[in-house]
Amino acid sequence: TPRDFATLLCTTSSSIIPLITNGQFVQLYFRIVMDEQEKRKLDRKRARNRAAATKCRQKKIDRIQDLERMVANEKQRSQSLDMEMESLRGTLHQLQQLIQMHEQRGCVRS
Repeated sequence: TPRDFATLLCTTSSSIIPLITNGQFVQLYFRIVMDEQEKRKLDRKRARNRAAATKCRQKKIDRIQDLERMVANEKQRSQSLDMEMESLRGTLHQLQQLIQMHEQRGCVRS
Protein backbone atom coordinates (compact mmCIF):
# COMPACT_ATOMS: atom_id res chain seq x y z
CA THR A 1 0.00 0.00 0.00
CA PRO A 2 1.15 3.57 -0.43
CA ARG A 3 1.40 4.15 3.33
CA ASP A 4 3.53 1.00 3.86
CA PHE A 5 5.66 2.01 0.93
CA ALA A 6 6.07 5.49 2.43
CA THR A 7 7.20 4.03 5.72
CA LEU A 8 9.64 1.73 3.96
CA LEU A 9 10.91 4.56 1.79
CA CYS A 10 11.34 6.94 4.69
CA THR A 11 13.12 4.38 6.86
CA THR A 12 15.41 2.97 4.16
CA SER A 13 16.25 6.06 2.16
CA SER A 14 15.73 9.00 4.46
CA SER A 15 18.88 10.64 3.17
CA ILE A 16 17.60 10.52 -0.40
CA ILE A 17 14.07 11.69 0.35
CA PRO A 18 14.25 13.62 3.60
CA LEU A 19 10.65 14.76 3.74
CA ILE A 20 7.77 13.82 1.52
CA THR A 21 4.38 15.38 1.94
CA ASN A 22 1.42 13.11 1.36
CA GLY A 23 0.71 14.48 -2.14
CA GLN A 24 4.35 14.33 -3.20
CA PHE A 25 4.63 10.77 -1.93
CA VAL A 26 1.60 9.65 -3.91
CA GLN A 27 3.08 11.18 -7.06
CA LEU A 28 6.43 9.51 -6.38
CA TYR A 29 4.76 6.18 -5.60
CA PHE A 30 2.73 6.22 -8.81
CA ARG A 31 5.78 7.28 -10.81
CA ILE A 32 7.71 4.28 -9.43
CA VAL A 33 4.74 1.98 -10.10
CA MET A 34 4.40 3.37 -13.63
CA ASP A 35 8.13 2.94 -14.21
CA GLU A 36 7.81 -0.72 -13.16
CA GLN A 37 4.77 -1.18 -15.40
CA GLU A 38 6.58 0.46 -18.30
CA LYS A 39 9.61 -1.76 -17.66
CA ARG A 40 7.43 -4.89 -17.69
CA LYS A 41 5.68 -3.63 -20.83
CA LEU A 42 9.04 -2.99 -22.49
CA ASP A 43 10.29 -6.43 -21.41
CA ARG A 44 7.18 -8.06 -22.93
CA LYS A 45 7.66 -6.05 -26.12
CA ARG A 46 11.30 -7.10 -26.35
CA ALA A 47 10.35 -10.75 -25.76
CA ARG A 48 7.76 -10.55 -28.56
CA ASN A 49 10.33 -8.90 -30.80
CA ARG A 50 12.90 -11.64 -30.04
CA ALA A 51 10.30 -14.31 -30.82
CA ALA A 52 9.35 -12.56 -34.06
CA ALA A 53 13.01 -12.20 -35.07
CA THR A 54 13.64 -15.88 -34.33
CA LYS A 55 10.58 -16.85 -36.37
CA CYS A 56 11.71 -14.60 -39.24
CA ARG A 57 15.20 -16.09 -39.23
CA GLN A 58 13.75 -19.62 -39.23
CA LYS A 59 11.43 -18.76 -42.14
CA LYS A 60 14.44 -17.41 -44.05
CA ILE A 61 16.40 -20.62 -43.40
CA ASP A 62 13.40 -22.73 -44.45
CA ARG A 63 12.97 -20.68 -47.63
CA ILE A 64 16.65 -21.07 -48.51
CA GLN A 65 16.43 -24.83 -47.97
CA ASP A 66 13.31 -25.01 -50.18
CA LEU A 67 15.09 -23.06 -52.92
CA GLU A 68 18.17 -25.30 -52.65
CA ARG A 69 15.92 -28.37 -53.02
CA MET A 70 14.27 -26.79 -56.05
CA VAL A 71 17.68 -26.06 -57.60
CA ALA A 72 18.81 -29.66 -57.01
CA ASN A 73 15.57 -30.98 -58.58
CA GLU A 74 15.94 -28.70 -61.60
CA LYS A 75 19.57 -29.75 -62.08
CA GLN A 76 18.52 -33.40 -61.98
CA ARG A 77 15.70 -32.69 -64.43
CA SER A 78 18.12 -30.86 -66.73
CA GLN A 79 20.54 -33.81 -66.67
CA SER A 80 17.69 -36.19 -67.44
CA LEU A 81 16.57 -34.03 -70.37
CA ASP A 82 20.17 -33.81 -71.65
CA MET A 83 20.40 -37.62 -71.59
CA GLU A 84 17.07 -37.93 -73.40
CA MET A 85 18.22 -35.39 -76.00
CA GLU A 86 21.44 -37.34 -76.61
CA SER A 87 19.42 -40.53 -77.00
CA LEU A 88 17.09 -38.85 -79.50
CA ARG A 89 20.06 -37.46 -81.43
CA GLY A 90 21.48 -40.99 -81.62
CA THR A 91 18.15 -42.32 -82.89
CA LEU A 92 17.96 -39.50 -85.45
CA HIS A 93 21.48 -40.27 -86.67
CA GLN A 94 20.62 -43.99 -87.04
CA LEU A 95 17.46 -43.16 -89.01
CA GLN A 96 19.38 -40.77 -91.27
CA GLN A 97 21.95 -43.49 -91.98
CA LEU A 98 19.15 -45.98 -92.72
CA ILE A 99 17.60 -43.55 -95.21
CA GLN A 100 20.98 -42.97 -96.84
CA MET A 101 21.53 -46.74 -97.22
CA HIS A 102 18.12 -47.14 -98.87
CA GLU A 103 18.86 -44.31 -101.29
CA GLN A 104 22.21 -45.87 -102.19
CA ARG A 105 20.43 -49.16 -103.00
CA GLY A 106 18.03 -47.46 -105.36
CA CYS A 107 15.07 -46.64 -103.09
CA VAL A 108 13.58 -43.24 -103.81
CA ARG A 109 12.30 -40.79 -101.22
CA SER A 110 8.67 -39.99 -101.59
